[in-house]
Amino acid sequence: MVRRALEGGHLLPARDILALARRARPGLGRATLYRALASLWRSGEVAVVKGERGSLFHLCPRPHSHHIICRSCLRAVEIPSDEMHRLEAALGRTGEKTGRALGFRVEGHTLEFTGLCATCEEGSG
Repeated sequence: MVRRALEGGHLLPARDILALARRARPGLGRATLYRALASLWRSGEVAVVKGERGSLFHLCPRPHSHHIICRSCLRAVEIPSDEMHRLEAALGRTGEKTGRALGFRVEGHTLEFTGLCATCEEGSG
């Protein structure tokens, strides 16, 4: 039910996911939703974007994918580039080295690109 609520390809806050999921399960509680989102996040099926609008969630087509996100309509599109994998590898090595120097064991990272999609850019002009 949570996955189904996120299938539109847009980032959604938990309250919107809850409203959509309650269409299928009217008694769904907020705590149950947050447990489901946490489980999906740990498995790599859902990503969380934290920004000025709070935490927003979206489905990941593959574990640990990267996206470009429209800051207006919140549509998230996966970046399928080999260049991203090279950049990610370089950042990973740098992060691990920096983490060790600061007394941390690095366990992960986030990398997000934001901008305006063509539809939103056209509408703002």
